[in-house]
Amino acid sequence: MDWLHDSVESLRAAYDRDRKKPIPSWAAWDEIEGNSKPLRILRHKPPGWEANQTLIVYFHGGGWIVGSPETHADITASLSLSVECELLSVDYRLAPEHVAPAPVMDGLKVLEYLLAGSAQKIILCGDSAGGAIALAVERAVPPHIRQHISGVCSFYGYFGGFTGNLLLAKGDRLQGTDRECLLRYWSLAHANGVASPYSLENLSQPSQVPVYLLAASEDPMFGDTLELTNRLSCLDRLVTLDIAEGETHGFLHDGIESQAVYQTIELVREWSRKVRSNGRNDF
Repeated sequence: MDWLHDSVESLRAAYDRDRKKPIPSWAAWDEIEGNSKPLRILRHKPPGWEANQTLIVYFHGGGWIVGSPETHADITASLSLSVECELLSVDYRLAPEHVAPAPVMDGLKVLEYLLAGSAQKIILCGDSAGGAIALAVERAVPPHIRQHISGVCSFYGYFGGFTGNLLLAKGDRLQGTDRECLLRYWSLAHANGVASPYSLENLSQPSQVPVYLLAASEDPMFGDTLELTNRLSCLDRLVTLDIAEGETHGFLHDGIESQAVYQTIELVREWSRKVRSNGRNDF
């Protein structure tokens, strides 16, 4: 895969071939009304799960241009099992056919659908580009929906930090994480002249919704998460930062057998327990 020069169609085909995971027997596809076409969601209801009225809405990574709930089913299955919550992984519209804020609008559609049913508490979550989408959805929700958002978490998200020390010189062209590749994804994800809903500037806003941020110390985008943490802290946001030492971008795909992945999922489980209790004093 040549992340810089291959066509988006070629990248999607190769990414799907390399990354598609088996869907657990306790997960199944569902479909809801979307913005321009029906919107698919992969529902996870883990064994032994009991309806607790808290749901996780998950947005997969892939630079806004590749990926699907199937390519990230390993992460979402582990998360759903550990947190013991129903999880909905969103098959949001991809760029460049659908530029920002299309994925954010898809996220809002899912929230409207859930709140028309029995859902009372929702945790927004995502990795990489999906982490930026999750945070952007929280920024975009109207007040009557925000009161149902218990928390939002981003795993090694990317927020457009191209200057200064925000982008470390650890990018790997083969992995598509060097500066030139990131610039390509960012450009494809946005229309010319339109402010990004995923930018540090847009995401650094006051809110009572707790935030969980995971950074990987060897990730080229490590500085983005640190910068967002600092900005949110200055706004008195309730923000939790965990750093996976020695890990790089995408390490959650290593599987729950990895000690780093297991420890990370356990940290997220503990954070979710606190936000579901709805008490700032729990942190």
